[in-house]
Amino acid sequence: MNMKLVQGIAIGLLSVTALTFLLFGYLEVAVLFMTLLFVLTNSFRYRHMKAQGMHREAKWMLACPSCSAYCSLSF
Repeated sequence: MNMKLVQGIAIGLLSVTALTFLLFGYLEVAVLFMTLLFVLTNSFRYRHMKAQGMHREAKWMLACPSCSAYCSLSF
């Protein structure tokens, strides 16, 4: 299966799950899924920028601005 399609489905499922928990009032769980969504979308942007030859810009996609640590999810 195409990796882009799998990652797109995962992003969609995480978005729906986070929204569902947010609507039901489980804020802690919703924030957890939003954080996972953030990591997944940044790893997707990293791969896309690296494939286009923007290596210096792609490096910033792995650095989480909120915790200034490197995300471990780089495909």
